[in-house]
Amino acid sequence: MGIRTAAFTGGGDHNANFGIGQGFDSYDTFEGKKGSALLGGPSEYKKLEDSMPASLEWLKENSKDKFFLMLQGYDTHCPFAPKDPFDKKFTGEYESGIDFSVCLWTFEQTKPIYENGVRYWPLRSWYSSKGIQDVKMTDKDVEHMIALYDGEIAQADDYLKEFFQTVEDLDLEKNTIFIFMSEHGDLFGEHGRFMRGGPLRGTFYEPVLNFPILIKHPKISEPFKIGALVRTVDLMPTLLEMFGLADSEKETRQGKSIIPALTDGAIVNEYVYAGSRFTAQKGNVFFSGTSISEAIRDREWKLIREEIFTDDAQNTRQESYELYRVGNDPMETVDLINQEKEIADMLKDKLQKWTARF
Repeated sequence: MGIRTAAFTGGGDHNANFGIGQGFDSYDTFEGKKGSALLGGPSEYKKLEDSMPASLEWLKENSKDKFFLMLQGYDTHCPFAPKDPFDKKFTGEYESGIDFSVCLWTFEQTKPIYENGVRYWPLRSWYSSKGIQDVKMTDKDVEHMIALYDGEIAQADDYLKEFFQTVEDLDLEKNTIFIFMSEHGDLFGEHGRFMRGGPLRGTFYEPVLNFPILIKHPKISEPFKIGALVRTVDLMPTLLEMFGLADSEKETRQGKSIIPALTDGAIVNEYVYAGSRFTAQKGNVFFSGTSISEAIRDREWKLIREEIFTDDAQNTRQESYELYRVGNDPMETVDLINQEKEIADMLKDKLQKWTARF
């Protein structure tokens, strides 16, 4: 098709060893330290500042051709340790005694503890030179961590200045489509969990799953917002339709083009799904056994299912559900699984039919 393709990523989950570089003319990734080429920990994940020089060089060399360029970084991945001046941009005068240069995490739900009238959240450090340690954070510490997270976002925006200046210098802004999206969000104490909640149901709450996708099209001058349910697998068929490219696998794809939602507000996805299966490696200090976490939601309701098999001789199975009316409870504060049995059964049936495909 005569389209040059390249990706500049931060490694980690985007490491080429996973096979996701397939089809790219050039796929630049970060291999990590010797002996840890796949997932060496957040300290080995690249940020935008690391891949920016190579991506700009590629952009300049290929600006006269049709191209697809992917730029990915772990700028807002833990640990939250932005550089000056972004480390102070949102933190105010508060000085925390917590070491935020390491990841602080909970895999299972944690309950606060109280000491001398002060509420503390028990977390554990991850990827620390001191090993895994127990950490207690006050509400002010949590606010401070969120401020550092916001600082990371602002720092990533700052790194992108040079990229967009180069786009403008090359006169590409009038014929280029830009798409901004995330892999996931994070939890900061919601449901007693921090970060993504590991392999458990924490990965499926709205702060993690419900993140925005932004599309800048050169022929659209005024911004507008749609409320359509969109999945990450919808991105590729959307791009193919935007560029008028044939999709030989259109009928078998999970993803759908969201162009009808953009142009006339059509409902592309009545329901959206998410699912994961995780089996802990031997010696995992956070979790043992196998977990299956799944979710289904429409505009009004959301059902989360969790199934856990322990790694003991009995291979004990535990299954549980949560149901939220996200239409008027977007923070999922009230679990209605015992009050709305008809809705729950309907969503369970649809979720089971979806998972049966895999």
